[in-house]
Amino acid sequence: MRVPNYLRAALVVLGSTSPASAADWYVDAVHGSDLNAGTSAADAWQTLSHATLLLGAPVAESHEGLQRTLHVAPGVYDPALGESFPLAMPPGLHIVGDQGPAVTIVDGGDTGEAVFDFVSTANEGGPSYSASTRLEGLTLRRGGAGVSLTTQDWFGGHAPVLTRLVLTENRYGLH
Repeated sequence: MRVPNYLRAALVVLGSTSPASAADWYVDAVHGSDLNAGTSAADAWQTLSHATLLLGAPVAESHEGLQRTLHVAPGVYDPALGESFPLAMPPGLHIVGDQGPAVTIVDGGDTGEAVFDFVSTANEGGPSYSASTRLEGLTLRRGGAGVSLTTQDWFGGHAPVLTRLVLTENRYGLH
């Protein structure tokens, strides 16, 4: 039986036991497909919604502490492409627009929802963010907020890194 690429990618994310020091994933609005494995620029996923869903799944014990990076190719990531907002930011994930915010745009489509949503419930035993969670090199526009931060534990020193972001045409930049 042939296993589709997108299922192979999910199996790698959820349960691979091969040792590694980093995991790189790829998304490309123009040349990608959510049926791809997402494991190379040539085999990139198409939407951030698909990528964050798969990469937000529980990480296998063999991958705990593994730096996961989602490389975002230039393009416009919006509802017309199939994006669904808000995009839930998984703890420990580094999402980077490798070519910068001028050409890598995440457009909330005026849905009223945040473009990226960071929800931490660490005080209740849920996920927590740290400097290993990074969002960089993107333009975030036309959302209810560019970035929504919902947590009870920022003052405990747990905070994601937000760098090289352009927040424009949002109701709130940071909320």
